[in-house]
Amino acid sequence: MAWQPQALQGPRFAAIADLAARFPAGRLPTVAELDHGLRDLLAPAGISLVESRPAPQRRRRQDRGRADKPSAGAVASHRSPLDIYEIRCAETGQVPCRPDNFHDVWNALSWAAFPRAKWQLTRRIAALQQRALASGQGLPRARDREHDRLALLDEGGVLELDCADGALAVVVGHALWQHAALASGQIRAAKVCLPAPSGMRRSCASLGEVRAAIDGAWTELVATPQRLHDAMAGRAGVLVDDDELWSAPRAPAA
Repeated sequence: MAWQPQALQGPRFAAIADLAARFPAGRLPTVAELDHGLRDLLAPAGISLVESRPAPQRRRRQDRGRADKPSAGAVASHRSPLDIYEIRCAETGQVPCRPDNFHDVWNALSWAAFPRAKWQLTRRIAALQQRALASGQGLPRARDREHDRLALLDEGGVLELDCADGALAVVVGHALWQHAALASGQIRAAKVCLPAPSGMRRSCASLGEVRAAIDGAWTELVATPQRLHDAMAGRAGVLVDDDELWSAPRAPAA
């Protein structure tokens, strides 16, 4: 799939357009190129992007009905926890990315833009995955409420900061960026309102200030399951127009 960073204009891409522009148009950047090009933002948080390993092979169909079929917990015990995306991230600081994968490029940009929040969110999900493995539930499993809300924000979130001079809404969900790059139309998102840092003003906020504020507010939100639930109650599938979204101020002409 062609990579066209010059086409990522408008408020939907306000949080990451400058990061996407680090990679030249044409083919998708490789995982090594993504890691090198975003290292200044990822390395301070102890994060690196690595090429994902092939998924473990599933058991053959004819083996599934055997009388000596192991329990779900036993099946899970044969799978390394590090094969699970969130656990590998949390345990190693390595973010597995599939090569030549459009979705994972957007996820890499999300890690660069909001490293603290992504780290906290991934650690929360990893803890839920580890709990499932320890209890013998096995994986994959049905998501519980906390896991579902964390994943929904990660993939399809719009975070709105309550600034001194009005609301400042930013797309943070990497699946929303992917969808917006492929199709026009309104965004349907999980829209969550959060407090902005004291004195922050929508009208004069810089891109760096907005990313830092979103990163901090998102980190605090996902740290507490009940607060996450309360903030997201009834907020899934909200239609968001472009005129509701913040746009980074243009640099003055030279």
